[in-house]
Amino acid sequence: MGTHKNKILYFLSLVMLWGCTTVPQQLNKVEDWSVYSASLQQLTTFNAAGKLGYISHKNRVSLNFHWKQNSQGYVLRLSTFLGGNILQLTVNAQGAFLVDDKGKTHYGHSAEDLIYQLTGLVVPVDQIKDWIKGLPTGADNYQLDAFHRVQTLNKDQQWTARYSRYQNTDKMVLPKDILLQQMNNKTKIKIMINTWEL
Repeated sequence: MGTHKNKILYFLSLVMLWGCTTVPQQLNKVEDWSVYSASLQQLTTFNAAGKLGYISHKNRVSLNFHWKQNSQGYVLRLSTFLGGNILQLTVNAQGAFLVDDKGKTHYGHSAEDLIYQLTGLVVPVDQIKDWIKGLPTGADNYQLDAFHRVQTLNKDQQWTARYSRYQNTDKMVLPKDILLQQMNNKTKIKIMINTWEL
């Protein structure tokens, strides 16, 4: 149980990156949240890649991630910095399938059910596919920044998400740095998205 719990938490971890200093990017303007959020809802096919990290009072892990999403579902692959596979999660109409680093496949009706089976934790995995692009699907409430983008959101009084940086892509402004945190403890999941392909 402990091994599976750590591996799945790595998945839920979208990243600890130990600080690079970059020149601030001049972002394209987001004029109106209703127009911008509609564009995010229409964004159903994309690839995102970057660094993932998980921090708790017991563990601190950094990994590479690659997220591939289309209208049928998504695939998340986590790997070490040397390229070794940690896990691959596939979610589609048939359910959620997770292949661990031993090659064993685990199944659940949804990603959230699968994570609960393997770790006993209730995590809003099914919403993360939208949260990663800055769309607050399923959030109890959210706040926008001065540029009409999601700045913070929370879910079920258990999880918060904070968007500290956005970046330009070929088509639109999308998140770069996201911090997920459990509200009742010090567990943190950090995500740094280095590349978007739309």
